[in-house]
Amino acid sequence: MIIFGSPSRYYQGPGCFDRIGDIVSGIGKRVVVLADSFVLPMLEERLHRRFAQSALEAQILPFSGDVTHGTIATLTAEVEAGPLGRQVDVVVAIGGGKAIDVGKALCHKLGCAVVTVPTAAANDAPTSKNYVVYDDHHVLVEVAHLSENPKAVIADTDIIAGAPRALLVAGIGDAVTKAFEAAQCYAVQGKTMFGEKPSLSALALAEAGYRVVRDHAVEGLAIAGTAPPNAAFEKLVEALFVMGGIGFESGGLSIAHAMTRGLSLVPEVAMAMHGQQVAYGLLVQLTLEGRSEDFLADMRAFYDAVGLATSLSTLGFSGVEDGAFRVIAGPTLAAPHTKNFTRTLSEADLIDAMRRVEAAGVNFPTRTGDI
Repeated sequence: MIIFGSPSRYYQGPGCFDRIGDIVSGIGKRVVVLADSFVLPMLEERLHRRFAQSALEAQILPFSGDVTHGTIATLTAEVEAGPLGRQVDVVVAIGGGKAIDVGKALCHKLGCAVVTVPTAAANDAPTSKNYVVYDDHHVLVEVAHLSENPKAVIADTDIIAGAPRALLVAGIGDAVTKAFEAAQCYAVQGKTMFGEKPSLSALALAEAGYRVVRDHAVEGLAIAGTAPPNAAFEKLVEALFVMGGIGFESGGLSIAHAMTRGLSLVPEVAMAMHGQQVAYGLLVQLTLEGRSEDFLADMRAFYDAVGLATSLSTLGFSGVEDGAFRVIAGPTLAAPHTKNFTRTLSEADLIDAMRRVEAAGVNFPTRTGDI
């Protein structure tokens, strides 16, 4: 059996944040807003105005920090003690990936719907039903799942275009992996985030997303953080959120994302953005697939053009050696996504691939300011 999942509605374009009242009121009237504390001051007045026009009752919670069980418990208690108690219809999560994941976790605890409002395109969290929980040292401890995807995603590209360039670079890294991971999952008829076989439709979306990213990443990045969105930026955001988000969730993941389990145990690498980690993981996966040197060189050149890491060294890890490779390899091989690969891998296979990626990556000194 296959399962194809997606948000109920997806809105994208300049100024679409101002439709938030109408969108949310169609889902429920009692609202908790979980907003990144950095972006909240820029949007709070507009938020109050639109909510008042739609007669919404809201509690607004600023968020900063990491997605931990402690943070989730604290925020849940704050809502339960607040004016709405547990009578919440919808959580609106505004911000980057962490704020959106915390918003999903809060909705999970409260048993309500979630609407996501990304303020950066650093990953595909806005469209998916899953969220990642870390410990206090930013080591991944759980990937949890909602019963359904967000009721709505509101991607205002005026807001997203103002986010720092490095965040969009990470989003490109997250998106570029999906076609290759979905292809591996489809080849072995592995399990997706829905626990079933991958959808051909999701594979097609992931492949289309890869093409859009390759065609428009450089032009879209040119305005990131500095100017209003251009046509390339709009295409890039849609590829990251829709094509990549649905492509991975209903199409499946593989080695590139499995590697985050091991990379999060290396302190210098653990703090790198998710998209940078999985982009590195993709180079390892492509090496394990036996891709040609020309193919890998082309991919490294693309990475260098947009600012993605081509090695552990460019991710910020200076102590690259076999001991570190073994630390990464063990949890990677134990990750469930590793099963979505066309052959069974050993520790030696993974370490050999990492060695080869490291050796090739020294010739591509990626912009460290984007990592």
